[in-house]
Amino acid sequence: MKVVSVENAVAMIPDGAVLMIGGFMAVGTPERVIDELVRQGKKNLTVIANDTAIPGRGIGKLVDKGLVRRAVTSHIGLNPETQKQMLGGKMAVDLVPQGTLIERIRAGGSGLGGILTPTGVGTIVEEGKQKIDVNGKSYLVETALRADFALVSAFLADYLGNLSYALTARHFNPELTGEGLELVEIAPGIDVERDILAKMEFRPIIRRDPAVMDKRIFLPEAMGLRDDLLRMPLEQRFTYHPEKNQFFVNFEGHVVRSQQDIERIRRIVETMLSSARRKVHVIVNYDNFSIYPDIIDEYSVMVRDLADRFYSGATRYSTSGFLRTKLGDALSRRELAPHIYENAEEASAHLHELENKVAS
Repeated sequence: MKVVSVENAVAMIPDGAVLMIGGFMAVGTPERVIDELVRQGKKNLTVIANDTAIPGRGIGKLVDKGLVRRAVTSHIGLNPETQKQMLGGKMAVDLVPQGTLIERIRAGGSGLGGILTPTGVGTIVEEGKQKIDVNGKSYLVETALRADFALVSAFLADYLGNLSYALTARHFNPELTGEGLELVEIAPGIDVERDILAKMEFRPIIRRDPAVMDKRIFLPEAMGLRDDLLRMPLEQRFTYHPEKNQFFVNFEGHVVRSQQDIERIRRIVETMLSSARRKVHVIVNYDNFSIYPDIIDEYSVMVRDLADRFYSGATRYSTSGFLRTKLGDALSRRELAPHIYENAEEASAHLHELENKVAS
């Protein structure tokens, strides 16, 4: 994989290109790439995506500027501008059932000519499409979808193109890159063979036993995720990925109140990284993190010590402007890189820059 600037990447995309764009209502959409498409004024685009988001977000920015000639999508209900342009004849819109859409994309990535699906048989969806019978059941022939470029957003990427996604930002991004549909989690009480695979017309990728979803998702009351985060054991906030040589620290919602808290952090890092064969790159999520002001210097001393012994580099991010300023100043005094990025996307971009320097 070659690392290029977003400006140069978008410069490769000509007017009239067919783009597959990841995301779900703009979550998981590569916003920086979208912004650069707008800045460079790429026009007459065909966009294949789950939806066209909303005005001012994700794909909605392209729609706002009139850069989309055709959209192949499953949902436009929350974007009145898409509806307006469609009704006014300025944009062609192919509305495709969501499951059919993703399977047509998967077929294109697998080199297939299309798929057979019963979805839409006997409805307006079948108009103008080939219909065939297989073992007494009617199916529509849906052709594969392919694009000139696939634009996806991931939290981390290595030089082989392996992508890691943050929480639900994964969405349809893997399918756009040709990985195929993977079964990763199931609802409580669901039997994979009986309730899922027996009812599917293809077999998804199953790399490991699917995780069981939190049953609170299916209850009407609030899930209480904030309370969970605040109660998360400190040891669970640290994750070491030896294959990527990365160390992730999730301090979201964590509070450091005393010198004892600082020493606990030091001991955990020492235990996890003392056997590492080389220094690691650390990524720290400081969203909603707080630290008592009278111990911020002691905290930065601890960070300096760990950096000297275990870190090849560090990337930090937080949405709190106050924390970025205060902690950034303290780190600077200890001759540590003071910049704390505003979000995970900026932090990830910085990580790519550091890896590129190491590679060169």
